[in-house]
Amino acid sequence: MTSRQLKALSNYLHVINRRINVSDLNYMNQVDHTSFLKFVHDARVDCLGKLGISERNLVPESKQSVHMIISDVSAQLLNQGELFEDLIIETGFTERTRNGFRISHRIRSLIPIGSSDYSETIQNNNTGSTMNNNSNKQFHKVHLDKPTASTFKNIAIIEIGAVAIDPISKKPIDLPDFFFERIGLRHDLEKYKGDNNSNNSTRDSKFT
Repeated sequence: MTSRQLKALSNYLHVINRRINVSDLNYMNQVDHTSFLKFVHDARVDCLGKLGISERNLVPESKQSVHMIISDVSAQLLNQGELFEDLIIETGFTERTRNGFRISHRIRSLIPIGSSDYSETIQNNNTGSTMNNNSNKQFHKVHLDKPTASTFKNIAIIEIGAVAIDPISKKPIDLPDFFFERIGLRHDLEKYKGDNNSNNSTRDSKFT
């Protein structure tokens, strides 16, 4: 766990649904922390697949193989998940570097709130007419089991650091601009390249 406050992204690129199963719980009947990592792993793989890439092939256009490895994980648990609860797992990307980026996941669920709380007037069987408000025999059935709305229950925010590497040398590889555009990161060239102008002409040449 991290002491740094994690913040949800304003926009996520991808979402999947996943139900909490018995195998996700620990002996305390709580969702185990390792299960959260499995949840976001499934979400990450599905997200990358929808973008046409994978952890074993980040840049399909390149003649050079580019793998992705996880460098760090930060997690903040906000609420407990419950057995058979349907989760909404969102995935987005942030914090570009020369050879990596961060993946942000938000896990939450929808829970019902409120109720219709309407009353149903019971008729007088003897007269066949509806009892008026002055009748001592009048009573109402109140329905409390019909939610009128729902709200999000925030369960966890998880951030993962990802680094692109050469699978043979195991050394980091600089990623091209079009890769970051693919994952929705609008980059600032001055921020990421300004300090290394001498490398600008060769940084993307590997991927042509």
